[in-house]
Amino acid sequence: MDTPAQRCAKCPRRVEDFGMQLEGAMILGRNGARAACEELRGEANIQRCQDQVVKAMKIGVEIVQRMFPARSTGLPVDLQCGPYWMSYCSDATRSGSPALRTWSCVQCEQSLDLLKDLFGRHLLAFNTIIPEWLCQKGDITCRALLHSSVTLSGPLLALFQHTRTSKDVCDADLRCVW
Repeated sequence: MDTPAQRCAKCPRRVEDFGMQLEGAMILGRNGARAACEELRGEANIQRCQDQVVKAMKIGVEIVQRMFPARSTGLPVDLQCGPYWMSYCSDATRSGSPALRTWSCVQCEQSLDLLKDLFGRHLLAFNTIIPEWLCQKGDITCRALLHSSVTLSGPLLALFQHTRTSKDVCDADLRCVW
């Protein structure tokens, strides 16, 4: 079993790997939604549905970029979880404090596990509820997005609502916080 220091050393890499897995899953979700759109009859419906799927995917990409702000230049600096900012384990390791190192490592791993759980359920909903709704209605609305979030219960909303209230999850241009 890894020592706390070894776990801490691995933690940023695990978060980084998860970020790439998330992006890959989102791409698969987008492609699956497009395939579902193509089952509709009528070229106009297909194009309208695909356009809305692209909008939804852009929102997802923005979420990834906010969560992993330094992925393009190396390991991200912070992990945002709801209103809290966690320092990565590598920062605690440099501090030289065994107590802080252990605490930060536990926080880091717990945060990552939370994100995996929330995003795993979210991606499941994205691959089913939202594309189905899109293809039936031909557009995306706050109600559709809220339905997916409510289905997943409160924590998913809380994770991204540190700057907005539940009454303001979506605005006019579909920039939504899930």
